[in-house]
Amino acid sequence: MRANDATREEIRAAVINLLESWGITLPDESAPKSEIRKNKFIQKASNFPNPFNPDTRIIYTIGEAINVKISIFNINGQHVKTLVNKNVQPGEYSAYWDGKDVNGTQVKSGIYFYRIDAGNESISQQMILIK
Repeated sequence: MRANDATREEIRAAVINLLESWGITLPDESAPKSEIRKNKFIQKASNFPNPFNPDTRIIYTIGEAINVKISIFNINGQHVKTLVNKNVQPGEYSAYWDGKDVNGTQVKSGIYFYRIDAGNESISQQMILIK
């Protein structure tokens, strides 16, 4: 988008539209911080290393027993792979991604997103694969 002289606002709007198409709504930035909902199920999530080559580990903390699903998407919003889809107890967990798609093919360098779904909550974070 930068090559097409898009402004920061246009890029932000495009990213928000992409996230909303995945069912992810960002909190209203104008709302007082005390009004922003705290997650009941997904309490923490990050991946390390980021950027990564060739693999990364997604570390997440779950607050209550629930089914957790972790999916990887490319920058176009296309599903790449599901890493986790199981019931878990409260605690800290990690999921390993080897940089391969559902067919076992190594994906290209670029920006990817992981999405953690638990109950009615979703968290999405960006990761960068550099070769």
